[in-house]
Amino acid sequence: MIINKIKKGSELNIKIDSLTYGGKGISKCDGLVIFTNNVLPGQLIKAKIIRKKKSYLEAIPLEILKESPFKKKEKCVHFYDCGGCKTQDLDYKEQLSQKENQIIESLIHLGNIKIQQIEPILKSDQIYEYRNKMEFSFSNNRWLISNEKGLENEKSKDFALGLHPPKRFDKVVDLDYCDIQTKLSNKILNLVKKESIKQKLSPYDIINHVGFIRNIIIKHPRFSNEVMINIVTSYENIELLMPIVNKLIELSDNIKSIINTINTKKSDSAYGMPQKLLYGKKFISEYLNELEFEISADSFFQTNSTQALKMYEYVKNQCNLTGTEIVYDFYCGTGSISIFIAKNAKKVFGFEIVESAIKDAKKNALKNNVLNTEFYCGDLSKMLENYNEIIKQNPCDVLILDPPRAGLHPKTLKEVLKINPKKIIYVSCNPTTQARDVREFINSNYIMGMVQPIDMFPHTHHIECVITLDRI
Repeated sequence: MIINKIKKGSELNIKIDSLTYGGKGISKCDGLVIFTNNVLPGQLIKAKIIRKKKSYLEAIPLEILKESPFKKKEKCVHFYDCGGCKTQDLDYKEQLSQKENQIIESLIHLGNIKIQQIEPILKSDQIYEYRNKMEFSFSNNRWLISNEKGLENEKSKDFALGLHPPKRFDKVVDLDYCDIQTKLSNKILNLVKKESIKQKLSPYDIINHVGFIRNIIIKHPRFSNEVMINIVTSYENIELLMPIVNKLIELSDNIKSIINTINTKKSDSAYGMPQKLLYGKKFISEYLNELEFEISADSFFQTNSTQALKMYEYVKNQCNLTGTEIVYDFYCGTGSISIFIAKNAKKVFGFEIVESAIKDAKKNALKNNVLNTEFYCGDLSKMLENYNEIIKQNPCDVLILDPPRAGLHPKTLKEVLKINPKKIIYVSCNPTTQARDVREFINSNYIMGMVQPIDMFPHTHHIECVITLDRI
């Protein structure tokens, strides 16, 4: 088919060559790239063009003409409805191969960096039950799953506890089991659901903003085996929650903390909202080697503890510390990387804009008797303005960057270049913005060294990557 004859609505047969970062299938037709949702590499499909741009086309699959050799039977019964594990039906080795390729393609095409090979991806030892945190939503608008549409079903349509289907914030897929969280977490999920129905607690209506119970957040770190349960409600009524709390206490001795967060906002984000301790203590712990980290209801901790340990060990090795170096840790969060590498450095300075995270970082350093760290709250795009004296007195040898998905703000990148560290360790959860930023460092007299992908999230399109840069 000649490319100028392809129009919106055209149907054509294409082979899916690979997956983009984000999970879209890549095909080529007469030199033009076609992106297709909900496909696997190696599939031959009949596709319908839904959007035509100058340099690419977008399509949806109509029919699988030949199945991918990498296709696997999905484990989860909710796979085709839930918005979670999008590649659970793709062989895990092929998932890793695709993620490695996405790193390389991002560096070549977005970073304009000549690279042919990277370090083999650090695979996850566990591809199920690996998450130490899951957040589930209550809803009065249950999503009807594929095999029950048009049929009578014993489940109520006005109650659900689970995850949102793709692009539908107003509905929730009612989950009976989530394969990527722990068995105990699944028992907690089902107990809370059962008791909420029994107690006739009204699920929150995200459209009309009425109802009582909004979310449940379960944290179950792997190495400590302690559990925190955070029940988010739209207003305070502890009496309504106590029957659930009492049942949870009986369920397992591992449950060390039960908290009620009261989110009176229309937004689903409960961060920083008032909290009531219903049982146990205000925090749980997680261990990375000999270090202990406190995890509160609001604090962030890597959601795959086993892979986090691998990543921190790798970062420490790449720092190549001898005990004389000054290390800066930008976007330090609760200080986990800073504290992990501190014993090998002369001094570590952590910087972060979130004030509560800095408080947790200081607390974690004291808890572990790590005395050569200092943590500061502030805008990283104004480092030289706000922390000029620290920078002058403590010239940076190694700078660790772990920015959010959007990557480095241009002003922050300029500040990094002015600080002029000898070595940069760039940790990223977005290979596209990482490639963009790495190109800027290369343009500013840095040379790229090792590139190490890490699979933190099996069966999803997410990937972590650590890139080392040295000043020329």
